Parts: sequence; C-alpha cells; structure tokens
Amino acid sequence: MAATSGPACGRSSGVSDPPAASVIIVARDRRDDLEAALDSLAAQEGSFEVIVVDDASRDGTPALLAARPGVVAVRREAPGGPGVARNDGAKQARGRALVFLDSDCRALPGWLGAMLAPLGRPEVGAVGGAEVLDPLERFPGRVFHFVLTSPLTTGRIRGGSGGRAAKYRPRSYSLAVRRGDFDRVAGFAPMRHGEDIDFVTRIAALGLDLVHAPGARVHHRRRRTWAGFAGQLHAMGRARAMLVRRDRVHMEPLYLVPPAGLLAVAGAAATAALVPAARIVAAILAAVLLAYLLAIGVAAVRALGALRALALGPLAFLVQQVAYGTGFLRGLGGRP
Repeated sequence: MAATSGPACGRSSGVSDPPAASVIIVARDRRDDLEAALDSLAAQEGSFEVIVVDDASRDGTPALLAARPGVVAVRREAPGGPGVARNDGAKQARGRALVFLDSDCRALPGWLGAMLAPLGRPEVGAVGGAEVLDPLERFPGRVFHFVLTSPLTTGRIRGGSGGRAAKYRPRSYSLAVRRGDFDRVAGFAPMRHGEDIDFVTRIAALGLDLVHAPGARVHHRRRRTWAGFAGQLHAMGRARAMLVRRDRVHMEPLYLVPPAGLLAVAGAAATAALVPAARIVAAILAAVLLAYLLAIGVAAVRALGALRALALGPLAFLVQQVAYGTGFLRGLGGRP
C-alpha cells in the first residue's frame, strides 16, 4: 500500500492545520464515477481534506488521481474490499471527523456541512446522508432508485429514520463518524458486503445514536443494467444473512420479507398443484399480489413521470425481491 499526499481541500487555513473532516472515498475500476464524485466536492464548504483509496484499480484511476494534487491518494496493489480500504484511508486521515462517500455518489451543495452538524451533539455516534433522485440518470437507474427508496418497498429506511420493522442504520455511501468513535470500534471489519451495517451497529453498541441527515443529499448512481441490479441485490441479501449469522441483532422483520415471500409463493404454488381445493386460496393471493404490483407501478409513474414506469417499477420490485431473497437464503446456508 502506498500513499501520495497533497494539500488539504476546502478552506483549511494551512496544510499543517488538521482539517475538521477527512472525506474518504474508496474506488475500484470506477474512474468516471470517481471523477464526478471528486468534482462534486469542489462545491462543499468548510475545512476538509479528500482521501481516495484506489483498491487495485486497472482502469486508469492512478492517472486520474495523479492529476489531482489536492487529493491524498492511497494505492492498494491487491484488492482488500471496501472495509479494509476504508480503514487504510482512515490511517491517512488528519480530520477530527471521518466522512465516507462512495465513488458512485455525487455530493450536492451543503452535503458536508449537513453531515457534520449532528456530530456536534455528544449523543450522536454516526450520521447518514440522503439519496435523492438524479433526473439526469438513465431511466433504468431511476427505476432502481425508486424501488430502493419508495415507501411501498423494503428500501424506504435507507433514507429515513427506520421504524418497528427495522432500525435505521446509515450506509457507507454517505456516512460520518467522529475519529475517536471510529478508533473505539476498531474501524470496519474485513467483510466484502455488509461491513457498513456491522460498523454502525458497533457504534450504536457504544450507547450512541445513529441519525439521518436529510439535508446531506447525494445523487447515488446505482447499477445501470438489470443484471447488475440483480447481482447487487443478491449480494445485499447474502450479506444480511451473513450478518445474522454473525450477530442476531441483525435479525429484523423487514429483511425477512423477501426470503419469506419467495418461500410462501413456492409453497402456495406447490400446494395448489397438489391440492385442487387450495387453488382458490392461491388465486386470491395472486390477486392481492397483482394489486400490490399495480400500486407500485402507479407510484413509480408519479415519481418518475413516465408511463413506462407502470411496467418497469413492478418488474424492478420483483427482481429486487427474488435477488435479495435468494441471496439471503444462500447466505443463511453458509454458501460462499
């Protein structure tokens, strides 16, 4: 691992003065997205430095960082995964707060200030930002955003305060913690997926609050293809199951909906095939599901302003449920 330092960004009074915050970005083969993320930080106010950990990229990322003298560049010659790479970035950080931004996110004006403000309260341990729809994103990406943030889907708490079905836990796409609390929990675990949920859960175990900062807005560029979206959700489901196996505190009702739904549909179909009398019940359940999918489609049209969302919204929801559910069941069984 090698690091190349540059001067602090933002409005630091000097290179020798520790900045208020260190913004840490991990990137692997996401050169174009990373460039957009770095450009978005130019609009942020305050004293901060920017640290980019290149997790063994092969797409020209080192050249991009070499052309950014104001960025602290950390290069890993072998990929370590997001958790390990974020820890590497933290080792180089001088800021009193560590603020993590994913390479596929673009911070909107005021993002950094809104992320840091809650940390002024001693009871707050971690702060999560808000994902907002990027109107310039390709249509599939906007559909995926809708499914992962709509009140009608299991993704709502990604941008809210949580509820009875699941607690709010900030995700690493936009996450801020005090340096001291980061050190108290020894940073991120060396996990490929779910490491951010594990991390903030350990922060909460210190007796600190996890809060959502709605003013800390980012455009989160999700997977751009249906196959990529399905693969991402499958990995998320598997990560949740692995977290459950690691600590039962992660066994929350909301995340059991996709695997339970898959098992219920398979069971109902099998029963209806074997027991004619059960077909009426199966038909009623199918009608309820279709009505729910129609509600999702109507909500998608309203949110995205396009009639084609009437079909693509429900389709994306089904992909989400199947991919996440199968990933969860796979992870619960301990399969790699």
